[in-house]
Amino acid sequence: MATRAHLLAGLPSANNISLEGNLAAEGKIHYGTAMLDENGNVIGSVLMLEHDSRAQRDKWLETEPYATGDVWRDIQIWPVRVGPSFVGLRRQ
Repeated sequence: MATRAHLLAGLPSANNISLEGNLAAEGKIHYGTAMLDENGNVIGSVLMLEHDSRAQRDKWLETEPYATGDVWRDIQIWPVRVGPSFVGLRRQ
């Protein structure tokens, strides 16, 4: 599997890096983690993002290196609602 750095190398400057940077600056990247099997091997990942619309999400996916680089082969998108106990709860 290709690494993120490998997938990002050589992309034009108006690519997902700036979109990802904007998402981070806007506080819309909430959480990301690897999913592990019982032996500690990576078997998937979870990424919690906030997009203002489905169109914005779809545009992001069109340039996301993991989506375009065949790392994310099965993408499942689920709407969620952050509970009031967790709103604003983030490590800086």
